[in-house]
Amino acid sequence: MSLITFVVWKWRQVGCRSEYEAHHVNVWCSMLKRSFDGEHRIICITDDPTGITECETFPLWNDYADLKNPMKDDLPSCYRRLKIFHEPQTREMGIEKFSKVVSMDLDVIFMREVNSLFNSTTADFVGWRRIGPGHPNGYNGSIYMFQTGTMDMIWNTFDPKTSPMIARRAKHYGSDQGWMSFCLPGATPGWGKMNGIYSFSSDIAAKQFPTNARLIMFNGRWKPWHLLVQAQHPWIKRYWRMGEIVPGEDFVSHAQPRMSKRFV
Repeated sequence: MSLITFVVWKWRQVGCRSEYEAHHVNVWCSMLKRSFDGEHRIICITDDPTGITECETFPLWNDYADLKNPMKDDLPSCYRRLKIFHEPQTREMGIEKFSKVVSMDLDVIFMREVNSLFNSTTADFVGWRRIGPGHPNGYNGSIYMFQTGTMDMIWNTFDPKTSPMIARRAKHYGSDQGWMSFCLPGATPGWGKMNGIYSFSSDIAAKQFPTNARLIMFNGRWKPWHLLVQAQHPWIKRYWRMGEIVPGEDFVSHAQPRMSKRFV
C-alpha cells in the first residue's frame, strides 16, 4: 500500500457565504485518522495556519485569488485549487511524482472506514461524479483523487480570461469543478452512491439514511457544524467530532434523521 497525501484547504474569501476555521481542519483530521489506517500525510493548504494542530500546513498561493465564480459572486471561487494538478507544485510540497493525492473539502463527515475507497483503483483520476442540472457527466470538486504528474493539462490549459465561460457554456457549473469536468468529460472513473459517497442536501436531509454511507458531503449552504443542522440531525454530533467514536453505539439507530425539508 503506497503513501497517500490528503490535502484540505482553508482560506478566507471576502463576501463568500461560507467561512472555515482552524477547528474545522482539526476535526476533519481527527475523522480521517480514525477512518483511514494506511500510510498517509495530511496537508492543509491555507492562508492562515493559526490554530491548526492536527496536520502539516503549506502556504496557499495567490494564483487566481481574485477570479470570481461565474455563477454568483458570493459562491466559493476555488480556481486557485487547480494548481494542485501542476506537478512542480506538488513536488514543492514534497510529494513524489506518480503518487496519489486526495483533495477533499472540510465540510464532510466520515461515517466509517475509507481505506477501500482510496485503495481500490490505480486510475490517473477519480472524482465524485455528480449529475448536474445541465450536464450528465461532471465531477464535484468536494472530493477527487489523482496521480501527480498525470493531470497537469488541467492547470496548463486554464486561461483565466476564457476558461470559466467556456466551462459554463458547456454546462459545467462551479469554479474549479467546472473546469475539471470540462477537461475530463466523463471519461474517467467516478465515485457515487454505490461507493458510499452522498450529498447531505440532495440525499440525506429529508430521506432515509443510507446504511452504506462512508462520506457525507455538505456541498451547499448547510454545514455539519451549524447548530441548526445538528439540532435537526442529532447523529451529526456523534461523527463530526474530535477523538474516537464511543464503542458500542449502534450506527443505524443514531443515523435516522428527523424528516424535514428545511435543508433540501
